[in-house]
Amino acid sequence: MTPDDDKELHRLADMLQVIDRKLGPASPLREGLVKAGVALSLCFIQGSRSKIEEEYRFLEDLRKESI
Repeated sequence: MTPDDDKELHRLADMLQVIDRKLGPASPLREGLVKAGVALSLCFIQGSRSKIEEEYRFLEDLRKESI
């Protein structure tokens, strides 16, 4: 993982922590959030950041088209 990848992963993990703090302690949503964080970390470690960025842009474009 490059230093830029590491920085981006930490930035995204910080966002997930903000969301986590807003959930109640027994929220069933926490499982999805934690698993998303684990998956994100694994993808970055495996060098898939560019694929994540590509898919994110694709989904953002779809969302904008539907507005």
